[in-house]
Amino acid sequence: MNILKGTISHVDSSRHTSLVEIDVNGDLFSVVLLETAHTNSCLKENGKVSLMFKETEVFFNRNKEDTSSILNQFWSKVASIQKGVVLSEISFEYQKNLLRAIIPTKSLNKIKLKIGEEIVWCIKVNEITLRWE
Repeated sequence: MNILKGTISHVDSSRHTSLVEIDVNGDLFSVVLLETAHTNSCLKENGKVSLMFKETEVFFNRNKEDTSSILNQFWSKVASIQKGVVLSEISFEYQKNLLRAIIPTKSLNKIKLKIGEEIVWCIKVNEITLRWE
């Protein structure tokens, strides 16, 4: 499980759903939750949270795409690659954190990642879980 610490900077809610923006050392992550401040009193600006997401939910792009529907796109450097027959594990450095992704080896071969290379990693808004600190 990948874990980052951040601060809630903004919350937009409608009915039973919220889009939460979280500041992680200057980068904004967006998270969709099926709750609002009415159902969860911790869901407020300046609240401290941990963002948690599975290694299998991370994917990579060669470039940051402004026209993409993916809100969470961040540059990182590839630290290590463990290539398997079916799945491969990529470790990458993000703000002094070592995060991991597990992707199909076929995908790894397609994008031709190399250790030390700068790459854009992405995580969808619905794939991040929040833990209140």
